[in-house]
Amino acid sequence: MDMTQILQLMQLDPAAGRQMMAETLRTQASSNPQMAAMLEMISQQQQAALPAPEPPSRSRAQRVREAIREMREELVELHQRNEDLADALGACSVCWGRVRHCDECRGRGRPGWRTPDPELFDEFVAPVITKRGEE
Repeated sequence: MDMTQILQLMQLDPAAGRQMMAETLRTQASSNPQMAAMLEMISQQQQAALPAPEPPSRSRAQRVREAIREMREELVELHQRNEDLADALGACSVCWGRVRHCDECRGRGRPGWRTPDPELFDEFVAPVITKRGEE
């Protein structure tokens, strides 16, 4: 294959063109010491230009397990926050009074349904009341 054909191949299929070019250069290098030296120098430069290998990354399974663990932790935190806020407002923490068939409140658990927790009320609600009074 001559150089024109190799260049045309590189335009159509760059990977195949590079492979054909490399094979042609290796063939010429076997009978031409100068070509062999040039090919060796190009090879060394390409090796030096390659980025350093990255350390092995976590496997996909490890990443998935980590994501699941993080989501579980977040879910536990959100459940606790929901319960705290429902307790601060005296609401049903399951449905907030929005589900008629709720096993906890039968749909009656809107804020004020039961006595609010005074400490949680002071933590979550009192600052809002104070802020609204400033407006």
